[in-house]
Amino acid sequence: MDPAEWATILDGYEWTQRLNYLGISGFTVLLCDFLHTFPDEVRLMWPQPLSPLKALFLFLRYYIMGHMILLINYGYPTGVTTQHCTTTFIAMTISSGFLIVASEWVLFIRVWAFSGRNKKVLAFLGFQAIAIHGATKITLVTLFIRSVRFSPVPFHLNMPCLVADSNDKLLSGTFGLLLWGLVSIMSIMIFFVYQRHRHLKTKLLSVFYRDGVFYFVCLSMLATVNIVVNTTSKARGFKYLFTQIEVISHVILSTRMLIHLRLCAEREAGTDTQAVCPSTMHFKSRKPHTVESTDSEFTVASTLI
Repeated sequence: MDPAEWATILDGYEWTQRLNYLGISGFTVLLCDFLHTFPDEVRLMWPQPLSPLKALFLFLRYYIMGHMILLINYGYPTGVTTQHCTTTFIAMTISSGFLIVASEWVLFIRVWAFSGRNKKVLAFLGFQAIAIHGATKITLVTLFIRSVRFSPVPFHLNMPCLVADSNDKLLSGTFGLLLWGLVSIMSIMIFFVYQRHRHLKTKLLSVFYRDGVFYFVCLSMLATVNIVVNTTSKARGFKYLFTQIEVISHVILSTRMLIHLRLCAEREAGTDTQAVCPSTMHFKSRKPHTVESTDSEFTVASTLI
């Protein structure tokens, strides 16, 4: 084996080690987030009747743990065959796609509720979910998986899976579609904020909009970083450095948004016993009642939950 091939193998091994360390960090963050939000999940989400949004929430919260097992099974074993690497890589990649798509569907449902369950918005979001985020992404990911080749480990060295070749432009295209979806959803949300909800001053709507903006900024930045890294980096291991960060961030942010919205709705309704403390009673003059404002606020609030 010539020195250039040895240098490539050693470089791939070093980047694989870095990816593994990053994977451990991601699992730690995920576990801390789960433990931190679990009491609110039990109190706010479990009693709710089963709905598509609740089903997506439970899927994301608990399937991500199984996904981390797939990630570990791919990245950590050493001295494995190329067949093992291919099989575990395919499982991990498909699992990552399921998690990202499910997280996007949570955002789609939220925005549809924010629009007042507008049928035109539903049709557009349905097209996005099925045609763009479904069929097109599946095609790109399938072609990317087929392009991946693994290096056989020479002399039976105790080394992990090392990618020898792949068409990373296909992966960049997947992140490009992800970025497009985030931009389009955020545009719809901004439109309805100024077109329909600008006169409503409820905390629930403020939280909904603020969380949506935070979700958009964080994941758009990560998608952009993944696109740039995949298209410009010469180190093959570096190309996948932020991929699983994107997956984990999608899951954490989408589930936290739902818990936060439920918590805000509970407090606004005055049913949060943990947020209400005994205190001296005070009275103030009652504000004039306007039926239109109250009814519209109730309608918007009810569609968001």
